[in-house]
Parts: sequence; C-alpha cells; structure tokens
Amino acid sequence: MGTTLRNIIQCIKTLNFEALNQLLDDNRWYMDVPKATFLKALKSEIHKEVNSDFKDFDRVLVGTCGTCNKGCAAYSFVSNELSLDLFFEVKHEEVVDIYLCHDFLHKEKIDNNITFSFYEESKTNFVPSERYLFNKKKSDRAIMDFMNLSKDKLISIEDLDYWKEKHKDIVNPFGFNIPFEQKKYKGFKEFDNLCYYILKILDYKNRLKFCCEALIKHSLIISEKDLVQWLLDYKNCELYDDFERTQNWEFTGFIQFPEASGVIIDCSSCIEAFKFAELYSDEEFKLLEKYKPTKEQYDKFGSIHYDLITYLKMHNKYLDILPARFDDPFEFEVK
Repeated sequence: MGTTLRNIIQCIKTLNFEALNQLLDDNRWYMDVPKATFLKALKSEIHKEVNSDFKDFDRVLVGTCGTCNKGCAAYSFVSNELSLDLFFEVKHEEVVDIYLCHDFLHKEKIDNNITFSFYEESKTNFVPSERYLFNKKKSDRAIMDFMNLSKDKLISIEDLDYWKEKHKDIVNPFGFNIPFEQKKYKGFKEFDNLCYYILKILDYKNRLKFCCEALIKHSLIISEKDLVQWLLDYKNCELYDDFERTQNWEFTGFIQFPEASGVIIDCSSCIEAFKFAELYSDEEFKLLEKYKPTKEQYDKFGSIHYDLITYLKMHNKYLDILPARFDDPFEFEVK
C-alpha cells in the first residue's frame, strides 16, 4: 500500500476531511464529479448516518471487490454495525479515483452500508442524448399542465386522473428515475415526485370498492381474532397514508397535496378509501404496540422485523390463522 493511499484511508477513518481535501487532486473527478462535490456528499452521508459524538470509524477491513474490480483490494470502514465500503483506483502509487464498492467481500462484512450517488447531469462525461432532451421536454410539459390545473389551489381527484391519462406515455410510479438503477437525473426529479404522489393518491380512487367492503366488514368485528383476520384479509388493500388531511376532511374530502404548496385535492368521491386507510393504520398500530417483542425476545433474536405477523407468532397468538412464510425466522422457533 502506497503512502498516499495509506494517508487517505487514515483521513477517512478519522473523518479528517480537511486533510483529505489536501491529499486529493483538485483536477481529478471522484465518482465522476468534482472533488468538492464528492467530499461534500461523503461528509454529509456519514454525518447523516451517525450521531454527533461520532469521531472516527472503529476499524478498516481490507477485503476484495466481487464485481466491478473483481479480486482487487477494497476497503470497509466499520463502526457499530455500519460500514462505508470503498474502492480506491491507484496508478503509479497515486489515487486517481474513489468510488463505492457495491460487492465488498470479507468474512466480517457489515451489510448496513453508507451509500450515496450523484445526478448524471453533475458528472463530467454527461452529454444529454436526444432521448433525454425529448423526455425532458415531455416531462416539463406535464409539469406545466399540472401547474395550470392547480392555479386555483383546488383540484378534484378526477382532474388528476385526466392528467395521468393525458401523459400516460411517460407517467409511471417512479417517473424516469427507477429505484435500484445506477443512474438518476436531476432534470426529472420534479416530474418523478409528481408522478409518485399523483399515482399514490389515485390508488384511493381505484381501490374505492374494496375499501368500502373493508369498512363494512370492520363494522362486523366482535373479537380481536376477527380484527387480526380483517387486517390479514385487507393487507393488499393497504394504502399510502402519509397525505395530510385538512380540517374536517371526513366531511369535505379535502386532502393536502405534498408536492405543491397550498394545493388541495377534492377527494370527496372516494373519501371512504381515506377513512379505510386511516382506520387500517390505527388498528394495526394498536396491535403492534400490544404485541411488541419483550426485552428477552430481543436479547434472544436480536433484530426483529416490525411486522404484525411476526409479533403475533412470537406471542403464540392466532397461529391457526396466520400465514406461513418460507423466510419466517420464527416458523420453527415458536411452538
């Protein structure tokens, strides 16, 4: 290991970003972005994941990369079940690039990784393709249409359905930045967020029939076991329930739209779906609190999924109606 690489590793381990800035070359790009951009993201993500008392990583594991630079040395900076996995590209004992290692191999590997990425537009080699420019023009037009719809600050949920249909060739749940893909584009961020929330709110309209059925079934519940069965039966109908309700929303049907300040969506035509979403969330939460694992169970199993089925199995409750799951860690533990 060359002196420069050793010093850079030490700076990252001790979070000495001032010294790291001096060691890295102003004229080089790291993870395809300028040095300042790279260091800002690295510092920000580390501090986001740890508490304010965190001064340095406990240790550095030297392993190998299993994919992009297969068989080459890679490094994992580890502290309290958290890791930062990096690969250092070295030429003539000079570190010419640093990037995340997504397949770090070591027997003591920690899976809870610090990770970050950059928009393609920020990278030195980015040249907008014809497809990018074409889609950008279409997404900007869709945003403008939404702004025109919402200029009076009140939109009906049917208006959102019309918007989705009008731009159906580019509207999908995640817009253009697909989760788990390597590339993401800043130019589509606003449109992507718009797509996400519009489709989430339209789920209420599309699932209205099932939500009404669920509310009727809920009114017939007479025991806790009935309630558990109800939660199981309508789990697939569970809706995104972080939309902010306005005052007296149960009567007006007015829901706050997240991505546009002050814009209200009139959802009165499917308000029962919103009532179901709130009811489902409340009922599930009460049971999760009632049957949360004991200290002894946490000591025995360590990490436990925040999941009603798991919690009930750990307390030997309603085993005759709970579904079996092939990956259930308690399937053979709880008798």
